[in-house]
Amino acid sequence: MLLTLEPAPVWPLGQSSTCLTWQIPPSPRSDLKPSPLLNIPPELIHEIFIHLNYQALASVRLVCRVFYDVTTSRQFCHERIREVSSRPGVDTIGISLEDSPIEELTRWFLHRLRVRDQWLSPRPPRFRTRLINGTTSYVQTTVLSGGRWMLGLDFNGNIRVFDLDRVQSRPRLLFRTMKAREFPLTKVQTWVDEREKGQCFRVGVYNLECLPSMATRIHIYRVEVNGSGTDASLSASPVAFFPESHRQGPRFSLCFNQDYLLQTCLFFDGPVFDLTSTRVELRRYTEPQTTCELKLPVGYDPGLIQAVFLPHDRIAVIVPDSISVYNIEHPDESTLALTPLHTISATQSPTILSAPFIGQSEVHFITHCNNEIKKITFSHDSALAPTVTTLGELKFDRDDSEAYIKFGPSTALFLASDAQFKIATYSLDSSAPFARKSYVRSSHSLWHIQWIAAFDEASGRIVLECNGNDLLVLDLI
Repeated sequence: MLLTLEPAPVWPLGQSSTCLTWQIPPSPRSDLKPSPLLNIPPELIHEIFIHLNYQALASVRLVCRVFYDVTTSRQFCHERIREVSSRPGVDTIGISLEDSPIEELTRWFLHRLRVRDQWLSPRPPRFRTRLINGTTSYVQTTVLSGGRWMLGLDFNGNIRVFDLDRVQSRPRLLFRTMKAREFPLTKVQTWVDEREKGQCFRVGVYNLECLPSMATRIHIYRVEVNGSGTDASLSASPVAFFPESHRQGPRFSLCFNQDYLLQTCLFFDGPVFDLTSTRVELRRYTEPQTTCELKLPVGYDPGLIQAVFLPHDRIAVIVPDSISVYNIEHPDESTLALTPLHTISATQSPTILSAPFIGQSEVHFITHCNNEIKKITFSHDSALAPTVTTLGELKFDRDDSEAYIKFGPSTALFLASDAQFKIATYSLDSSAPFARKSYVRSSHSLWHIQWIAAFDEASGRIVLECNGNDLLVLDLI
């Protein structure tokens, strides 16, 4: 089902205000209605209760106490958290169902329920804003799930970490990657180990413009969260380093998980390479280390190939006109193999591809192609082929780029100009797709927005880089 996005007005951002708001026209499709009980004025409730006798008043107070006890019990919190985290793109990183205090669990699920309602509600959402003054420029930034920790890769190859929950956050050096005579690294990527309950994740740093003449390496670090609450901090230790292969040319994409590294590159088959020498390489970097390659039958321009991991030991290779799924197999301990499962013809753009949004039975990727937002879906059942669904029309005012576009499981942000960004919302539920568009424009002449530094939909947090090195943090109220 294809729906055209309706235009919406532009709303200014006040120069001295700490609260950012915009209005969205009421949507006739919305079924969100406030509870009638919550619409009763407190004065009327007072007039009713003031005339109750002892027994009636005691009963009302008892019922209210029971409601409160039920909705703040650990069992209720566990059920609500499981329900919230079952949605694609939402996880329980940062909390423990067994160890976290009941107050923390309650705050966690209430905040995410409130944020989800704000994104999807036709009523005007509001943002609280704060400016973090910076002195360092970053090649790339990324935020961990939960919206608290943001990593920045500076031009000297250093990874710095921001604690965005702190009002006056300052970057702290996490680890260095460069050595003498090495070219600076330009890409950073994270992978969260769900087995560690959000207390551990891995960071990969690498270069896209890799050539045998350039002395660069792929770095993978293990990062641990030490402590909890406001006292939490991060520490890093190296896991693996990979020197660039002498056969390797420019890299198109790279991703990794707890055991494997997956990349697409041009490879030398002789003294020169061309676009027809594109390979998909799967490397196991844990012991026993081994690799396997897959040569693509057709050549594509740089940036038009993405290889990604799928659940249940599978990978997908996404190119502009097709999607292929392969199974990772281990004939023996020292051998890897990629066995084809599915190939479908489909039109999409691998240039801008979201992170995987994993649900109970499917994993989704969001992309933008031919002025349309599209959803690529892979079932957890290996027997089912992938599908591509158009969610809605959306024309960008500038070229697609990671710096200007961020996708969440139901919300997309894109930077329209140095003073305006736009928001589109959609649904991963193919039975009821929808899309709408709204604008946010800064009226502050000193806020020159350069790119979207980070976006975490579940926590309602947006980070914009502006004024050279400053960060503008927007938190959905």
